[in-house]
Amino acid sequence: MADAGDFADVFAIPDFWRPSPLLELAPPQGQFFSSNVDHKPPRNLGETIPPTREHGFFGNPPAMELPPLHPPGTQKIPWQGQPKTDDRGGFEPDDPWLTQRTEQEAAASSHRSWSEFTGKGECNSRILFVSEAEPAAFDAFLSRMTKNQRSEPTSDVNIVESALYRDCLLNLSLGRSSVCFVWDDEKATFLPCLDHLKVSGFSEGSLGQLVTACQDCGSATRSLRTFVNETYVSNAGPSRVALANAVDKILLTVQDELGARGQKLASLLQLQALVRPVRTILLYFMKLAERSRLVQCDEQLLSLLFQEAQSTEYRDDFLHHSLREVLQMASQPWTDFVEEWIGLKPESGPLLTKNGPGRSFVRVAQKMWIDDQGFELEEPDFFLDEDRMPSFIPDDLAQEIFETGRNLRFIRLSRPDHPLTRPEKIAATSQPKLQWQFDWDVITRVEEKAMEYETAMYDAIYHGLDSKTQFGPATYSAGTTASDALQIFGQDEETITKRMLASMQMLDQSIDPDAAAEDGLQCVVREQLFVQQSVSIHDIGLTPHWSLLPFLSFGPMVGAQARLVNWECMRLLFTEHRVRDHLHLQRQYHLVGNGLFCSHLSHALFDPELPSAERRPGVALDGVVMGLRLSRRDNWPPASSELRLSLMGVLADSFEARSEESGSSCPREDLLASISFAVRDLSPGEIDRCMDPSSLEALDFLRLSYKPPPVLLPVMTPVILLKYDKIFRMLLRLLRMLFVVNHLFRSISVGSRQGNSDNNAVYRFRVEAHHFVTQLTAYFLETGIGGPWRRFECWLDSVQDALSTSKYTRGRGPAGDMLARNCYSPNQLRDYHERTLDEIMNVLLLRKRQQPVMELLEGIFGTILQFAKLFESRTEPTALSDNAEQELAEINKLYFTFKEKARVFINVCRGLSEKGVVGSTKFNFGEGNTSWTTYEAGENPIARLLLLLDMSDRFGMPPR
Repeated sequence: MADAGDFADVFAIPDFWRPSPLLELAPPQGQFFSSNVDHKPPRNLGETIPPTREHGFFGNPPAMELPPLHPPGTQKIPWQGQPKTDDRGGFEPDDPWLTQRTEQEAAASSHRSWSEFTGKGECNSRILFVSEAEPAAFDAFLSRMTKNQRSEPTSDVNIVESALYRDCLLNLSLGRSSVCFVWDDEKATFLPCLDHLKVSGFSEGSLGQLVTACQDCGSATRSLRTFVNETYVSNAGPSRVALANAVDKILLTVQDELGARGQKLASLLQLQALVRPVRTILLYFMKLAERSRLVQCDEQLLSLLFQEAQSTEYRDDFLHHSLREVLQMASQPWTDFVEEWIGLKPESGPLLTKNGPGRSFVRVAQKMWIDDQGFELEEPDFFLDEDRMPSFIPDDLAQEIFETGRNLRFIRLSRPDHPLTRPEKIAATSQPKLQWQFDWDVITRVEEKAMEYETAMYDAIYHGLDSKTQFGPATYSAGTTASDALQIFGQDEETITKRMLASMQMLDQSIDPDAAAEDGLQCVVREQLFVQQSVSIHDIGLTPHWSLLPFLSFGPMVGAQARLVNWECMRLLFTEHRVRDHLHLQRQYHLVGNGLFCSHLSHALFDPELPSAERRPGVALDGVVMGLRLSRRDNWPPASSELRLSLMGVLADSFEARSEESGSSCPREDLLASISFAVRDLSPGEIDRCMDPSSLEALDFLRLSYKPPPVLLPVMTPVILLKYDKIFRMLLRLLRMLFVVNHLFRSISVGSRQGNSDNNAVYRFRVEAHHFVTQLTAYFLETGIGGPWRRFECWLDSVQDALSTSKYTRGRGPAGDMLARNCYSPNQLRDYHERTLDEIMNVLLLRKRQQPVMELLEGIFGTILQFAKLFESRTEPTALSDNAEQELAEINKLYFTFKEKARVFINVCRGLSEKGVVGSTKFNFGEGNTSWTTYEAGENPIARLLLLLDMSDRFGMPPR
């Protein structure tokens, strides 16, 4: 039979499987721990130790069995862990701790000190510190110290067991009453049931600090619980309820962990270490809850939480992380409404319309328009309530959010079945939600997902949904919501199959029980307060500044949705609603850009050779084309029937369609139906000035009335229409002056045909007035209206060219950047339109600050009209013989007045040109910093007017 040692190498136990020497050498009945060293082994050394149980499923494998021991005298090298034998056949353990100690070693160890060393072996066995003695000695010492400090005897001290008092303090920190502490509703605090409670081994000061910490925890717990209950039962806003929910979760986590860990504590010092961080967070949230009661709305509450989270960034870590989670939870109702407003998710409840109540920062109110006639027009509209917008949202982001939602309602009004108004149709699983992001890596991923969402949405809108489009589990067939997803009656087999598969896919999703039972806030509170691992602010890394967090968190998705909505709004305005045709209509009539219209209107109003439209008793109207004959009338203003007969057909006969491809313009009848002549309501003073046909204000009652379609009201606002009306009134006066001076050139007075010497003043007046009015008209029409409108048309061309691009390449190279610059919104179109009119009014001297200059110009026009009236009266033969000299003297006086006023006007214009560029403004539009400047650098439009009027300094010299 082979020796067992021969198999030692074969059945050698690896190091990681080898048990410790204690387990290998331990005999039964504790023989190695006995004082008898002359023992015998339990079996012969040559025998093999049988296994304790048979090999089976629960038995040790053969390699784990102990090898046989060698008999005495053998020279086999023992394997590692094999016991050695001494000379008497006993075991010689390798572990020195298992060897028998000698009497010298077993002697009691003595206290070694320097005093013993210097005292030649004399040891001082007295206790040096009170802490080394029993608790009774420490209590006696405290009692003696107290008696020495107090002159009066103290009352009896109630000694409480440490374990009982620890349980009472634990209940106190949890906000519960106990045998030692009870809650007082009047004082709103916990009061001790017995005075002078004491625990053996603790001083009054240290125990008082522990009681104070536990009392603060209990009071804060009670206060926070009251805040949660009051919030739940009151009619509080969603964000306030979310804050109460966050506080409730903090209380549940603290009570759960504090109650479970408090039962395992062995001393009051451990309880103090456990309660101290809990006290900090509970007191902080108690003060935060008290401050939250002072705010009036949810948006102010979010602003408060944002400020608190920002202020705790460099404070305690658990407060910093906890406030982040609380801000995330409290902001969720507000971000959900933002997603519903801008179309990122379906609206919960009734749709937000202009006929219903507002919500959050969207206010629905009556918008009142007052035009120059004094008419008041009221209509409901959406308004941005800036007081209900959280203070941490930047102004430009807030405006973008509001305008995106309002433009989305415009699309819903124009196209109710548009995909952008039905977010449940194209809600992809990768769509990121609006929530706070505090890390640069997460922010970068959100930006990438926003770009992917923008591209996918564009493809879904313009290329349809294909079979490869992935949807979320809550998304069903087109036009189907989750509420009726399982309705199978009345549906075809394919629809039922799709709905059942979608429902099964949703039910098959795995739910993490830990994630479902505990959210981020509870995890943060549990890890930061009770788990001994805290994340320091130095381990967080570089994070964005808090002033950038709102824009970085919400800006990518809001910007992507805004570009999509704006793109579609502009496409609808330019393609379906033909906004350019309506703008071209204003250019033709309000801005007198149609020469045929100017000619027809001038003849209908001023031509004395046309048949009169005035009704006279017994006289029939015999003209096909009739006019008002303003210069030959004595009764003024004309009747409404005269206006209709005179202006009939002026607009229709002079209409010019915008040159575009065939079928791309609005129908002619639709455009002409929106514009017509009307009578302006005037004040009593203005009516008195209109009564005189020779005055400059004789035609101020005539106006053009334009009614834009409802879909164009965002672009054609009443304010813009009022500016059009002011420009048209000025241009109508200018057309009259131009007709008057042209008619004077064609007329020849009786005195000029006879060669009288007094015709010098008449001739010079006629020539200089004609020069002044014609050059001023050229300046107004070409520089004042033509230049700004051409730039506006170029901008419209670039926008329309970008909209006609078939492929949306946002963020894909230079083409995508070009489209991003040209993807403007209806608000930018309105602003561009309005600023173009402001520039025109500025050049035409119609701004309020230019009123003195306009009064000088009106005085010059009035002098020319007086000269024309007097000149026309001299052409009559009856007026020549009686008052010729008096009329010539009056003409000379008017000429000198005209020269003086013209000289003053030119000097004023020269002073304006020396001050700098008048009306030169740079406007920025879009994301690509696209700018538009009214004039070139250093150019002043007034300098052009001076060059046209007085190039040879004719009006600068006094009249001769």
